[in-house]
Order: sequence, then structure tokens, then C-alpha cells
Amino acid sequence: MALHVDTVVEIRTTGANTNGGGWANVTPGTSVDYTQQNAPQLALVDIATDAAGTKLTSATGGFTAAMEGSVIFLTGGVPAVAEDWYQIITGGYIDGNNVTIDRSAGANKAGATGNLGGAYKIGVSAGKDMVFFSNLGGPRDAWIKSGSYGPMGTNISFPGGGAPTMGRIRGYDAARGDNPTGTDRPLIDMGDWAFNVHGGHSLEHVRLTGTGANVGEVVYTSSTSFLFNLRVECTGVAAGRHAIYAEGSDTTLLGCQASTTGSGASYAIYLHQSCKAFHCFAHDSQRGFYLAAASAGVSFSVADHCEYGFTIAANSTYIHNCLAYSCTYAYRLQGALFCGALFNNIADACTFDFWSDQAAELEGILTCGNCMDGATNFTMLANWYGNVIGDAGLKNPAADDFRVDSHDVNVYELAMELTKFTTAIV
Repeated sequence: MALHVDTVVEIRTTGANTNGGGWANVTPGTSVDYTQQNAPQLALVDIATDAAGTKLTSATGGFTAAMEGSVIFLTGGVPAVAEDWYQIITGGYIDGNNVTIDRSAGANKAGATGNLGGAYKIGVSAGKDMVFFSNLGGPRDAWIKSGSYGPMGTNISFPGGGAPTMGRIRGYDAARGDNPTGTDRPLIDMGDWAFNVHGGHSLEHVRLTGTGANVGEVVYTSSTSFLFNLRVECTGVAAGRHAIYAEGSDTTLLGCQASTTGSGASYAIYLHQSCKAFHCFAHDSQRGFYLAAASAGVSFSVADHCEYGFTIAANSTYIHNCLAYSCTYAYRLQGALFCGALFNNIADACTFDFWSDQAAELEGILTCGNCMDGATNFTMLANWYGNVIGDAGLKNPAADDFRVDSHDVNVYELAMELTKFTTAIV
């Protein structure tokens, strides 16, 4: 695919998977965005190609200079064109009956259908979704309007490439960039598949649900990805069903909420090497946050009603300014490790607050300081400096209100207010 580097995509429940769905402002002051509408701006059924396959001709016509940069979906014809999404290039407008596209759709075709403009709709055809998203490689933006989509019939993959510029998929409610929260965010039912976000790209302001049956997780990331303001729910009940699985290094999660009903070793939020979670909320899961590899970290986050709230399973990891509430094991050290840090954390209404699965206490493997728990509860871990016993005085944890005592700050809710961040102790 050779779509322009600045192509923007629009996805709506009221669109169609045969619409163009994309646009780039290749001729500033002339090019017009026709994606923010349900129907195509131009629908033709008599498109022919030249010997190179790059010039489109229609006797019906209707092309204008404003359509330079617009994406057109081509299909059918005798013989059939190479079905795909193509783009009218800069200077590609010839006249009302002729335009030039970015690459060949096949030589000497006739009678093809072409839909230019109009929003795309995901969840109708797995095959089309796969092709459509694969066309978004590189630094491109995609907007998803509020509504319900799916279930998907395949993975959605937002490919890597285009670094250092980041491609972004962003949900919106009424207008692009309004940064919705709660149920105003679009909802994507991934079915048995995953939404894959690859290096240098982001997924923001979206709700996702799914079973993860075919892939093991609902959202998957590779290295240097960014997840922001997501609500992810995995409804699969088998072992190894994760909500968010950040496998690649250096992925960042900010203001994300996740839960899973999966059994054995199912995690709400799984963090691999150098992956970080800030202002996140893992709840109602067998396992909340899992720090699986070196340099992973969690800050200003809450684990609520999990068997294991926070688990450290690798060296050189950290958890700070976090709260584990109503968990069986609040903060767990898994395996014989050598270094890690727990500081400025609270355990409240948990059975085991700070716990290691080792047969004997290994002092020094985990620095645990300036933490608060409801009782003296250090199991196979050294009680280091500044730790206190006391009641955190949570405002109303049953309603996910984890504000502490006189600090009128809730790490989870503030993460949803996109312009505010807190440095107060959780």
C-alpha cells in the first residue's frame, strides 16, 4: 500500500466496509475530507483503468480537484480489479472523468465499482478489516466514533513502522479530539480475537471486550506502544486469558482499566520488559498487575478484588504509590529474585499484604519501605524501613472511590480526567 503519510481514517457504525474511509490533505486549500459522513461522496459503477492500471476513467464522472487525497475503494469489473483501497494522488485530478491513483489496480479493467469517501465500518467482514487495517502501516491516524462494533472475525492490527512519528487510533464521542470517558467511548467487541498495537503506535479512548479464545488476550502490544484511557474486559474463562498483554518492551499504559474472568495465570494487566503502567485500575480478576520482566513498573495504580493484586516476577522491577484493596495477596514476590522495590504502597482489607512464595525469608531481594498495611503482615519478606500499620481511611472503595483520608485524590478517577495528574500518595 502507498497511502500518503498523513492519511486520516474515519470509522463509524453508520459507515460501510465498502466506503473509502480515508483522506489526506495533499493539496492544502483544495483537498476536502469526505470521510466524516456515512455515505460515499462519489459512487461509480463504470470505472475503467488504463494500461498501467493507475488512471481511472468513468463516463459518469463526478471527480473534482477537491478529491485529491481521498481514498477510493475499488472492486469488481471485467476482468476484476485488484480489490483494495486506493488514493487519488497530489495532482491526480485530470478532469471530471479521469484521475490518477497511487498504484496500479490492474491494467485495462472495465465496469469496476468505486466508492470515494464515506466512513469505514469494522466488524462486517473479517477479510476486509484485515486488509483495511494493514493499509495503515506507518504514521497515520484513525478516528473511531462512539458506538458498538463487532464482534470481530479476526485480529485488528495497527502495524509498526513510521517511527519516530506515531500513528494513533483514537475514539471520540461527538467530535474528533473530545477525549471521551466512561460509556461515551466507542465499544469494540473483539470476539475471540485481539486488537494488536505495534511499535510506535497508540490506541486511545476506547472500550474493548472479548474472550481472547484464539489468541489469549483482548489487547496485545509490541514494543514502544502506547495505551491511553482504555477499558478492557476479557470474558474468557479458560486459563491464560488476559485483558491487556504488553509483551514488547517499553510499552506505556496510562489511565487504563482492565479485568479478566480467566482462570489459572490470567492477568488483567501483564507487563513485559520495561513496560510501565501509570494511573491504571485492575480489578475483579484472578491476577491484577503482573511484572514479568526486568524494568517493568507500576505507579499510582489500584488493584481491587484480585487473588493477586500486584505480582513481581522479575528483577529490577518496582511498584510505588499503589493500592491493593480486598485482594488475597496484595503484593506478591514470585520466585527467587535478587532485586526489586516496593515503596509508598498501601494494602487494605487483604489477607496477605506483602508476601513471597519462597520457603525462607530472603532479606534484601525486595526493598519494601514506607508502605502501609492493616496489620503486621510480611510473609517471607524483610520488613524494611518506614513501614506502618494503620487504616488508610478509604472513602468508599465499594464504589471504586479510593481516595485516602484527607487527600481528596483518587488515582483511578484522576487518570480519567485527561488534563490532571496527581503526585499525592495513594
